[in-house]
Amino acid sequence: MNFEKLQGAIGTRLRLNPLPNRFTDEGFPLDKLDDIWILEMVNRKAGLVLRNIHTDHILELGLDHVHHFVTDPQSEIDGSKHGFLLLNVEINICRERIEIFPFSRPPHAFT
Repeated sequence: MNFEKLQGAIGTRLRLNPLPNRFTDEGFPLDKLDDIWILEMVNRKAGLVLRNIHTDHILELGLDHVHHFVTDPQSEIDGSKHGFLLLNVEINICRERIEIFPFSRPPHAFT
């Protein structure tokens, strides 16, 4: 992952890949949503912080959780920068709680 490129992307609206898993309070799966997350902070030691613009969830990731970042210029029709964050981890969202798990093997898209 290119740290300098990611650091220069603060404020970018990001779509995550893979999409986060969502669950009810009882643990039943919900449909996945391709939500927009804003990159709020990037730091070599602390990692990065994302905020979901629809749910206001805060997601803290280590730099090693990110496979790579790419821009999405065709989505930049609203005056904001857009991009994709390809992850090495799986995200589970259940109401206010977010859990992060490593994949047992890298996803096919990254190999």
